[in-house]
Amino acid sequence: MKKVLSLLLFGLFLSFVCANTVSAKIVPKPIYKTTSVRFTSAPEHIDVDGMDVCAINPIGSTNSVFSDITEKSALCGEKTTALSAIGLYVNVDNKGTAPAVISWKNSSISVVYKGNSKNYGVPFLYGMKYKDAGNPSATPDSVIAPGQKTTIRVYLPEVSFYGSGWIHRGRVVEYGTDFNMILVMSVNGKYITINTPGINYVEQSK
Repeated sequence: MKKVLSLLLFGLFLSFVCANTVSAKIVPKPIYKTTSVRFTSAPEHIDVDGMDVCAINPIGSTNSVFSDITEKSALCGEKTTALSAIGLYVNVDNKGTAPAVISWKNSSISVVYKGNSKNYGVPFLYGMKYKDAGNPSATPDSVIAPGQKTTIRVYLPEVSFYGSGWIHRGRVVEYGTDFNMILVMSVNGKYITINTPGINYVEQSK
């Protein structure tokens, strides 16, 4: 009788563990993993005047109070802390023999979601004052010297003062539904278009 009872208890324990393991895999907790906002496939490299340009990853954030999606959901969390993508990490590698100039005031960044495109205008760069976001005259150029390789943080130019500080307004990441960004860059007076892979929450291995 004791053996039967022990087996039954062990079986119930295994069922509990398995049920919770499956649940953990199915229900992600993206609001705490901003680095898990990733491209769902490999990004494209573009060459212009000997300079290699590539958007290597989206920039994740939880500051999305004024994002396009504001309802509470099991996947996005509270509307004030939903995981979002607020920009792109752009790698530039000048392999040429002359300086390259990126004119950001003549560039633009857009988001494409379910076939609908929203152009946010002039990108907002890391290091700028928040109040200058989207202002072409306050948006500096990036000069890339020959042999220089750097990563530039390029943001959507929508920011808001909320509570006691500034926040970025991003595109909420809906688990299982990709969207992408389009960055049009003016490099040495030539326009290149970076159409990113899908952006989503990608669970990373430990």
